Amino acid sequence: MMLRLALLVLLRGAHGLLPSTVVVAGATGRTGRLVVERLVERFPNTTVRAFVRDAAKAAAVLPPPSARLEIVRGDLASARDVAAACAGDDVGAIWCATGFSDAP
Repeated sequence: MMLRLALLVLLRGAHGLLPSTVVVAGATGRTGRLVVERLVERFPNTTVRAFVRDAAKAAAVLPPPSARLEIVRGDLASARDVAAACAGDDVGAIWCATGFSDAP
C-alpha cells in the first residue's frame, strides 16, 4: 500500500499521466527492485530505466532487460552518468538509493 501510494505521488503529473520513461536509481536495492517490478507490471506504456552500480547484481535480482526495462550502469556520484541515465524528453525519476559506497 505504501509503495503504491509513493509511486502515485511521485509519478503522476497534473493530468494523471506517467512519464514515458522512469529512471529508478538504486534499482537493485530492497525498495528499488520492488519499484522496478511494480512499474513494469502495472504501467505498460512506460519504459523503466534501472540505474544500477553493479550490472551482475542487476542481472541476479531484476527482471531481464526488455523493450520496457533498460539496465543502465552508472555512478550516482557522476553527473555525466546521471545525465546520461536521465536523457530524453519525457523522463521522470525515483530515487531509491540510501547512500553511497566505494563498492563497484
